[in-house]
Amino acid sequence: MKNWFNQAVRSHERPLTRYVKNLLRALPPAQEVVQETFLKLWKHGPFEAERPQKVWLYKTSRNHAIDIIRKEDKMSTLTQEQEEELSCPNEIPSVRLEKKQLEKFVLDLVKELPPKTQDMVRLKFQEGLSYKEISSITGESTNSVGVTLHRAILHLRAAAEKGEK
Repeated sequence: MKNWFNQAVRSHERPLTRYVKNLLRALPPAQEVVQETFLKLWKHGPFEAERPQKVWLYKTSRNHAIDIIRKEDKMSTLTQEQEEELSCPNEIPSVRLEKKQLEKFVLDLVKELPPKTQDMVRLKFQEGLSYKEISSITGESTNSVGVTLHRAILHLRAAAEKGEK
């Protein structure tokens, strides 16, 4: 009976935490949101297929994170210690630094996008979700998700080219 739940936690805990951390800009509250999401999953019981469960987990986590943002009405930043907790210790320091610089550059560009577009970009490119899954999570049509992501990519590409020159 517990195998389905353990599998869900093993498969989705890290990606959910990363996604919610990006929404809340802090690791501890993100971990709490994910923990509460898994508690709700336990109460809900197993799903028949993997995809609906994945969408349900992301949507539940997202909704809870949005509730927290609305209550706090502010976003906090990660401390240096929290950022290092998430980094891969097996990388060569110079490669890790270069990756962090590139990641920061791209994330700064993404932060310039409207909040709903930022969310879709993260769901697509950080979490690897399909347009249909993003549509289910955000409540936008699949076509709207596709158009929004296409426009976001064009905007990010143009902004990156300006930033490199």
